[in-house]
Amino acid sequence: MPKKKGELSIEERLEQSIVAKEEEPYKLPSNWVWTRLGDISLKLTDGSHNPPKNQDSNYRMLSAKNIFNRKINFFEDDRRISKEDFEKENNRTKLENNDIVLTIVGTIGRTALVKLNDTNLTFQRSVAVIKTFILQEYLELFMNSKFFNQELYKNAKGTAQLGIYLNKLKDLKIAIPPLEEQKRIVEKLDSLFEKIQKIKEIIEEVKEKTTSRREAILSKAFSGELTEKWRGENHSENARELLVKINDEKLKLWEDECKKAEDEGRKKPAKPKLKTIDEMLVGAEEMPYKLPNNWVWTRLGDITDINPKKKILDFNDDEEISFVPMKAVSDETGKIEEMEYEKYSKLKKGYTQFIEEDVLFAKITPCMENGKCAIAKNLKNDIGYGTTEFHVLRCYQGIINKLLHIFLRQESFRKEAKYNMTGSVGFQRVPVDFLKTALFPLPPLEEQKEIVRVLDKVFEEENRISELISLENKIEILEKTILDRAFRGELGTGNNDDEPAIELLKKCLEER
Repeated sequence: MPKKKGELSIEERLEQSIVAKEEEPYKLPSNWVWTRLGDISLKLTDGSHNPPKNQDSNYRMLSAKNIFNRKINFFEDDRRISKEDFEKENNRTKLENNDIVLTIVGTIGRTALVKLNDTNLTFQRSVAVIKTFILQEYLELFMNSKFFNQELYKNAKGTAQLGIYLNKLKDLKIAIPPLEEQKRIVEKLDSLFEKIQKIKEIIEEVKEKTTSRREAILSKAFSGELTEKWRGENHSENARELLVKINDEKLKLWEDECKKAEDEGRKKPAKPKLKTIDEMLVGAEEMPYKLPNNWVWTRLGDITDINPKKKILDFNDDEEISFVPMKAVSDETGKIEEMEYEKYSKLKKGYTQFIEEDVLFAKITPCMENGKCAIAKNLKNDIGYGTTEFHVLRCYQGIINKLLHIFLRQESFRKEAKYNMTGSVGFQRVPVDFLKTALFPLPPLEEQKEIVRVLDKVFEEENRISELISLENKIEILEKTILDRAFRGELGTGNNDDEPAIELLKKCLEER
């Protein structure tokens, strides 16, 4: 009969606690050891499975949302519980200084170390509380490694929401160096990450200043202030004339469609109901601000064709067509960065169609908020398809699509679009009616060209922002690389005179 766990000798328990050679995730230095989280834990539990009711008090019950950036963060809408409920929960999951809290439901893998001033609180089930025999600061850093996060997700279960059970958490493998090396690793990583954090803060400061400057310049561009001097030196027609030409174009497009339908033996389309020019102009009571005398306030639906009808294409089902998924549009540059191609048979139904030079505007959040708006360019056969989460705006003659693109990407416009979203939480969209009725300050064509020219020159600095963002991404990769090397013993922190980690593991087991 095999021995019960309590009957095992320390040597037998040690043998069980060490990960077998064939199960080691990767090779460690000779004085390190692989073990499992449950074998080094003094405490490994989760928070309340039945959160008490919310009430006015000084005692907080937090959830996974409160843990990010390796800190415990507080919000006004945090759940508050009574002193009695707090004491009851605290008996079950007592939170102590230097405990590690780890998110295990929903967005799993975020960590924080509990500090003395954080102990007047407790957590819900979405958070695990961990205390071990090894250096907590080392373990918390290890839990942020790529390896540990991959193991978390590999062992997580759930469809609507991922979660990892405590028994699975206990089985996760931990790489343990000698205690003195744990201290050196923590010291070195803290020093490196402090420097990296300072670089990140500088990048964020530059980005914020540049964004503020950009919005200020755009405000001047769409009020006429940016080209005030140009207007004094150049004569241009009144923008009202553009509206006349747009109406003429709408009639011409209808006549062309009628002729095409007649040639193909189809029914002619109904004649469009055109607004009068006065109807296309915004009334004085609705004007947000005063424009130059030769500009006019109009609506996007009057100067663009929003979500135009699909064109009938004579393509073979196997022909490859340009395809733009949402991820292909860059938040930072407002350009299609990675064009994809799909067979026409897959795209002709259920996808949004557009043509060369159309403007694509993301209707979902956070994509819309992040500035996912692009001009369709370099399309194969001048035609393309994309996700149905794009609105398509096709400019009539006399409206420069690049100016429209800049207008739609303004932070102020995106905020207004977000405010007017409709639908239930998680399924909100920018409605087409919002775009059709959105006010647009329309300059004459020549002044549109001048505004775009000036903005192109002014925003050459945006290329530097892209470089900063690229640097930011490289920093994220650098952090992960440093962590990966640290927990493989490749940071130059090793010392052969250190007591081997197996002795530390043995002491842990003896104390348990």
